[in-house]
Amino acid sequence: MAREDRERLRDKAFGNSSDPLLCPNTHARPYHSIKQQVNPRGSQAQTGISEQGNADSLRYDKTAQLLETQEQDRVRQLNREVEEFWTRYQRPEDQREFDLWDPQLLKKDKPARVSDDDPRCGPSSLQKFEGEDLNERARKKLQQQEARKWLTAQKLERQRQERDQKFA
Repeated sequence: MAREDRERLRDKAFGNSSDPLLCPNTHARPYHSIKQQVNPRGSQAQTGISEQGNADSLRYDKTAQLLETQEQDRVRQLNREVEEFWTRYQRPEDQREFDLWDPQLLKKDKPARVSDDDPRCGPSSLQKFEGEDLNERARKKLQQQEARKWLTAQKLERQRQERDQKFA
């Protein structure tokens, strides 16, 4: 019940809140619109004053616009200088905590183990496992070279045996 009473009081004071165009808020109207409703024509003496006032207001508007543009330019220049200072003197790499949040940290970090005899790997580091081969590339390259040597040696041996059979 109290809520309905409050809504009725609000509707009386401010009009129908569901449609502000049909029932506008009469209390919130500006003073000059109410004054125009009371005296819509205005007096003839005010027209001369209003023309001079219009010229003054135009001059004031232009001055205000000029000052606003100057202020905007000043703010832009100040922002440019701040940005330049940040890029020159406050780089992220120079900050004290940069090593904690460096996005390239994993790429720059050393691997957990470089070789089988890495001094950083103690007995409890669990970095050396049975069957693990860190030198796999070098080992495979060496094996391929050895296989080529054996293959050429076998070819030469077979050619020699075929030659010996022809002449025997």
